[in-house]
Amino acid sequence: VDLSYTDIGSSTNPSSYTEYGAFSPIFETGGGAKVFMSQLTDLYLAGTELRGTIPHTIINLMSSMERLAMDANALSGTLPPEIGNLLNLRYLSLPENEFTGRIPGNFGNLNKLRHLILRGNHLDGSIPESITLKENLPMLEQLDLSRQRDITGSMSATHEGIDGGLGGLLPSFSTMDNLVQ
Repeated sequence: VDLSYTDIGSSTNPSSYTEYGAFSPIFETGGGAKVFMSQLTDLYLAGTELRGTIPHTIINLMSSMERLAMDANALSGTLPPEIGNLLNLRYLSLPENEFTGRIPGNFGNLNKLRHLILRGNHLDGSIPESITLKENLPMLEQLDLSRQRDITGSMSATHEGIDGGLGGLLPSFSTMDNLVQ
């Protein structure tokens, strides 16, 4: 479902979505087919002016999710650790929001993940080692954590030229053979 750059969020707070259950339809097509939250594989809500937090209950209903994009909104609060339970997730894009706090360590459970884009939020703390290990994220090709409040860790000398809100020593990504960006 692609609702990117529509104005659905101008009067909508994602917290109000909690009334939907796994068997409640969230969309009905012109032909009368119903799409259930647990069946969604792709959800694009970029630039929809969504505000507030992402309800943990909604994330728990997205068991089939492969691609989730909520770029350029006004989403806030911490990143829901439940995202780390979406084991089919290949693409997670949440840049240019107002998320705070740490990156959940269980994002390292997303072993099918190819793209993790969290650029331009207000994240801080250490980068979890779990997302820097090839055995955890063997498919990872893109990791964008730029323009954050204060992310730290430790990194080998082979990773030069990293800036934009990253500070201190960063974790070593030397085993991440697929990581190209």
